Amino acid sequence: MPNRVDCLAPVINGSTQVLILDSLPGSISVARGEYHAHSRDPFWGLLGAALGISFLPRFAYDNRIRLMQHLGVGIWSAAKSAVRVGFSLVGKLEDVEGIDLLAVIAEEEAEDLKTVFFDGRLAEDIFTKEVYWQLPPYYQNNINFKYLPYSHLDHTGMQFREKARIWGNMIRGELNHFSEKRK
Repeated sequence: MPNRVDCLAPVINGSTQVLILDSLPGSISVARGEYHAHSRDPFWGLLGAALGISFLPRFAYDNRIRLMQHLGVGIWSAAKSAVRVGFSLVGKLEDVEGIDLLAVIAEEEAEDLKTVFFDGRLAEDIFTKEVYWQLPPYYQNNINFKYLPYSHLDHTGMQFREKARIWGNMIRGELNHFSEKRK
């Protein structure tokens, strides 16, 4: 039977420079209240490899979140809620309600946000249909919106190492402390 799923609270603060959006957390993530909580979800390993922090997946969840916030990386979902039909990874989302990105930017004073990355096409599609058009032109013109190859291994033909290289080049290029080191 289909059930309505709500996203988790955004991991975003005044230091957030990049925000990575997935489509909607899976059932294990919702149950634990942790983004990408399933043991087979490669997200944390991929993000750690992309940022040169290979030990990231071994950190306790709260420590991962604190480190990501310190580095300027935020995590959230493109859908505020939706009806999930089928299993988390292969199910379909219906009756999708988009997030209120503008309200969270204001609430968290995330004025340094410069790039929103989409973890896969579904997240990008949801954001485009449900969120982007509601943003004032200032945000549409001053925030970059970019697609990342979907983190889940079973949904792309790309190997982990290649995906980590692409994620690393894209994400590090948008974070001030990585960009400043290259100069």
